Amino acid sequence: MKMVYFLLACLTSSISVSTFASASSLSQNDAGQWVSPVLSYIIDAHSPHITKPTDITVNQQNDQTVIQWGQTENHWYKVEKAVNGGAYQRLTDSTDASFIVPESHNERSKYRIAACLKDSENCSDWVALTQTFGPLPIPESHTLEVTQTNATLTLTSNHQDFHPVQYKVEFQRNQTDWQTFIVTAEKEIVFSPELTGEYKLRAFLCVAESELTCSTEAIETNSFQQVVRPPAPVLGLNHGQYNAIRVFWEPTRNATNYRIDVYSVHSRLKLESSLYTSETEYTFNDALPRGNLLYFMVYACTDTPNFCSAASNQQTTTPLPWGAPLIPRVGLNHRQHNHIHIQWQAVPNARYYRYRVSDNGTVVYEHFTYKLEHTFPGTLPVGNLLDFQVQSCSDEHDCSAFSKPVSTFILRYHDSPPPRPLTIETDLRRMVQGQAQSFSWTMPDYYEAPVTFSFYETDDKGNRKLIKSGIQNTEIEYNIINYGAVTFSVEACHAEWGCGEAKPLTRGVDKAPVFEFNFSRLVAYVNEEITLRYSVPERYTCFTDSLVHAFSGAGEKQVIFKEPIESEMLWRCRDNHLREIDVIKSFRVLQRPLELPPGSITLAFSKATVTLYQPVELQWDIIDGVSCKSAQVEGVLTGKGKRQVTFEQRIEQTVAFTCEDAQKRGLKIQVPLSVSKLKAPILRRGN
Repeated sequence: MKMVYFLLACLTSSISVSTFASASSLSQNDAGQWVSPVLSYIIDAHSPHITKPTDITVNQQNDQTVIQWGQTENHWYKVEKAVNGGAYQRLTDSTDASFIVPESHNERSKYRIAACLKDSENCSDWVALTQTFGPLPIPESHTLEVTQTNATLTLTSNHQDFHPVQYKVEFQRNQTDWQTFIVTAEKEIVFSPELTGEYKLRAFLCVAESELTCSTEAIETNSFQQVVRPPAPVLGLNHGQYNAIRVFWEPTRNATNYRIDVYSVHSRLKLESSLYTSETEYTFNDALPRGNLLYFMVYACTDTPNFCSAASNQQTTTPLPWGAPLIPRVGLNHRQHNHIHIQWQAVPNARYYRYRVSDNGTVVYEHFTYKLEHTFPGTLPVGNLLDFQVQSCSDEHDCSAFSKPVSTFILRYHDSPPPRPLTIETDLRRMVQGQAQSFSWTMPDYYEAPVTFSFYETDDKGNRKLIKSGIQNTEIEYNIINYGAVTFSVEACHAEWGCGEAKPLTRGVDKAPVFEFNFSRLVAYVNEEITLRYSVPERYTCFTDSLVHAFSGAGEKQVIFKEPIESEMLWRCRDNHLREIDVIKSFRVLQRPLELPPGSITLAFSKATVTLYQPVELQWDIIDGVSCKSAQVEGVLTGKGKRQVTFEQRIEQTVAFTCEDAQKRGLKIQVPLSVSKLKAPILRRGN
């Protein structure tokens, strides 16, 4: 407020001001001389007796913001402005009861108004507008540090305002709707989501006025992946008849599979079993050591290797020793012509015996006998080291574990098929029907004959399907066809001696998620808009070569096809871990028919019959605005011309050409031509 200081001395004239004080007393000093006492006055030039501006309104007139108030007589007005939380500064003086707010895109401003007496600096108290003008800026920049389980967003902003500055941070998960994460005055925000997924963050600059007001735009991060560690499951256990031990738990948030560990304690802790499952229960059917106290724990795990929850609660039980016979001791004799004789001693309480033969973990033969020996008459698979084992079983079909293996090589004959591959492996624990999956295998080091490989897939009903034959290397990638308990197998094949035994790998395959792609009609035309309704499961994004859009979630979209589609559309759907599933849907896109006067297009070959690689002249005369092409002829034909062409594949009767105009209307033309192989020369014996 403007202040006026007056020094008043005794015996001077009176001074009149809006706020008046007088002093007339005199004092005498010790020397007996009279002096004038000096007094200091502070007078507010803004008089409370002057009416303040009233009825203040803010109006939008065209593209201008106008502040108006009630006009009073014999007054002028002064306006002050404050910027970005700073002090008020004189902006303008006006005799009108209004002024236009200056346009500004990079500052926040407030205004106050005072009414003053005509031809005087005596003014009313200030009237400040509660409204703040100008947009809020976004933070100038940001950095994002991402770990596996959280992300730290650091904002940079130097904005000063009339109200406390805060930041609103929102997140988006798997391209769904934005949700508010936090409103804070801090510039460093640690984002720890509750669910695994692909995330984005964005930040708005806000001020706390009568309500929270934020910038209209935000600063946004790139996408990043977050994996949330699942909570520990609560484990239950049921010990049933015949040592059927069932462990179970509730589905756990953020878990995709579970690990079950079973321990026993003797002189030290021993891991008896460790296995993975995607279910929420598992039954050990007398598959654990009997007579010992066992400890069971389960971990909730993610698709990230070794990223699991803490251990669940412990459950304990002791498998009952209910009378299985002892394990037999087995001997082996490898005789001439690959006759293999195995024998074992009788075991007390054993009623019969089961024997099996394994090739590097793959069971190739299994049967039972009441005898104490068995001879394999030279019919076992050749080339690899085979393991022979025996178990003893009681009348109640309670069997011992299999004996330790005794092994021998089955010798090859000169024309024997290749041996069974030693191993077959795949890269992922969890498989999905339709997903692209890689498999690899190995052959024995000693086998050097040239081979190719045949790969098969067998469903849980035993239906076997050849995926590919003639494979030159030891790996394959293809899209899984079946679901359930699926067996993948590979055979080594020789050009003369045939194929050897198959190496199998049985894995559980999840049923493919349901992808819905439905068009509003069964057939569309090129360059015609058509409605696509789609539903894509969570975690997946789908693409097709026929459209430029990516599709996720559910919705509908107007799409346009630029090229024809004969009968089927291939959609490639990819999850968060870049694993792909191919989805094929029936749909046709046709060219609109191109109608032309007769003689508008002429296509002809100079001969009706040629052989492979024999040149033949192609002549054409095509109306303006139309082009023609063929899968058997290189290039696009327009106007009028001719050239020599050759063919690398046989053609029965005609060569198909497709002609279209700029609007993608088209027609097909069949041009007569037969292309055949050159007949081999007939060699005649000379006289």
